[in-house]
Amino acid sequence: MMVMTVERVYTRQVPKSITGSELMFKKSANPMTGEDVLGLLGQIQHREPIGALILDAQIAQDKTARAKLVGALQATLAAMGKGDDLAYAMAEAAVHEVCDTNICHKCHGTGQVYSKKFNQINQCNKCEGVGRIILTEAALLRSITLHLAQPLTKQDWLKRHYDDYMDAVATLHRHASNAGHCARTLLDGIGW
Repeated sequence: MMVMTVERVYTRQVPKSITGSELMFKKSANPMTGEDVLGLLGQIQHREPIGALILDAQIAQDKTARAKLVGALQATLAAMGKGDDLAYAMAEAAVHEVCDTNICHKCHGTGQVYSKKFNQINQCNKCEGVGRIILTEAALLRSITLHLAQPLTKQDWLKRHYDDYMDAVATLHRHASNAGHCARTLLDGIGW
């Protein structure tokens, strides 16, 4: 029996997706139909609504889901006392960090590079072995300042806003992880 991954469930809803092809599932004795996928996605959305939006934005590259995440996070940050433009800039940066493709171009997402000189595999020094580009504090501050009429100082950013930004990113990762676990549990429950 073919095991279906969470990524494959989310890409099956995208018409132009190569992995969404029905041919990919003909090998199974009990192929999952489009209605099955939509039903499964509906259950995930019901149980983990924020995480489902994140997975839609992350895996299926759904721009509407991404915009909803930015809007919801902006409203949350604004309720915490951030100005509208700062709340938007922080929300946009957090959603970008979690949802957009930020694969390291040096290691191509593996976190490792081959050294011809030493004939060995080393940890990628560009992404520090993570496989994704992680912005430095300075680069993050620059990306946020682009959206602001009045730029933040590094000291103000670190003292008053950085922890809130990191909390937002951690919360998005937690919701995505919960939705992924929910999807995996549902798939395992139906034998996929």
